[in-house]
Amino acid sequence: MSNEPLAELKLKELRPEFPKVFRNICCPSCDNDVKANDLNIQDKIAKCSSCHVVFPFYEEINDFFNPKPTREIARPEGIEVYQFKNEMDIAIKQPMTPLEGLGAFLGPLFAVMFFGIYASGNSFMLFPSIACLLISIYSIYLMVNRSNHFINININSKELSLQWLPKKMMPNKTFNVDEIDQVYIKQGHFIYLIVNTAEGQKHVKLLTLTSLPKASYLEQEIERQLGIKDRVVQGEIPK
Repeated sequence: MSNEPLAELKLKELRPEFPKVFRNICCPSCDNDVKANDLNIQDKIAKCSSCHVVFPFYEEINDFFNPKPTREIARPEGIEVYQFKNEMDIAIKQPMTPLEGLGAFLGPLFAVMFFGIYASGNSFMLFPSIACLLISIYSIYLMVNRSNHFINININSKELSLQWLPKKMMPNKTFNVDEIDQVYIKQGHFIYLIVNTAEGQKHVKLLTLTSLPKASYLEQEIERQLGIKDRVVQGEIPK
């Protein structure tokens, strides 16, 4: 056996890695991100350089160091979720749109009024009378068949898309899933997405729901499907 000393093996020093935890402070007035130079960490006061409002952000700092445990939200009535492999479909019963309400309740009143004017001898009121009558019939038809009307949200590996079925003059929305940073709820059951764009982060309204449980459940399922860790956003409804 050789008596030569063993060569010393030098190992690279390993440094412990800590999870990268960070948070953006958003202005509650205009929803823009506040720059670091406009934050007073010691006094927990910020000034927005976009709209020039001053606001406290001590709650965000407290939640940052003492995160609240999340709880599972049960699926409320009116929402169905379908999962196939890595794709998710969410079907939400449509709420009544403002145009539907106006058409169903004001349409008949205007139709009767215009027909009365037409019957008194004003022939120019015939077309407005017929138009109001048709709008009323169509709006009432939509209300009667509301159980078959859904908002469909599809989430796959590339996109999150939203579509009204039937459309009811509501625009379709599509987002790149890699650009979605956070999902949160604002007062009024508005669901917002924080989207990373070339111009910076934007707060985009996804849709409005009729109750907080529905909005909270939808936020939970979208974040879970996209692998997003929920965090506190300035201006959101407290959980």
